[in-house]
Amino acid sequence: RPFDLSQSNYKSTCQRFVEKFNELKEEGKIEEEKLFEETGKALLASGIILQRRRTDKVS
Repeated sequence: RPFDLSQSNYKSTCQRFVEKFNELKEEGKIEEEKLFEETGKALLASGIILQRRRTDKVS
C-alpha cells in the first residue's frame, strides 16, 4: 500500500512494528531472542495483522 504523505500522523505497519519493538525492548521484560515474535503478537492483539512475504528458497 502506498504511503499517504499528505497525512503527517500516518504510520505504516512497518513503523508501528519498529515502535512496538522498541517499546517492548525498553521495558526489559522480554528476552532479546523473543522480542521479534512477541512484537508481532502484541500488534495482533491490537488489531494489526502482519503478513510475511513468501520468499523462494535458495538451495
